[in-house]
Amino acid sequence: EEVFTLCADEAERTAFLGTVADLARSGDRRIRITLGIRPDFYARFFAHPGLVAVLPPAALDLALRTWLAGRSDASRALLVIDQFEEVFTLCADEAERTAFLGTVADLARSGDRRIRI
Repeated sequence: EEVFTLCADEAERTAFLGTVADLARSGDRRIRITLGIRPDFYARFFAHPGLVAVLPPAALDLALRTWLAGRSDASRALLVIDQFEEVFTLCADEAERTAFLGTVADLARSGDRRIRI
């Protein structure tokens, strides 16, 4: 969260977070990135598409439930997965594909009526 509290320059913060995302996507097995995020900073973290793109599939569940937790019971979340076929055509990692599909299926089956897929 210090990247949000100590860095006042939005352009500098965006560039730094973009670099972190690029390193995570690099495929270099020598690079390990671990991010510790307090729940009150989830919204700011999830506002950076580059970071969201490199999160493990289970983070999708966390993101939706965190977003809903800060809103009224009348709030709803609609998850639209555009170009869903790319899960099969572009994702070469079967474990990653299975994890993503499992997360989406778990969300669809969850008892939380505020989440729609």
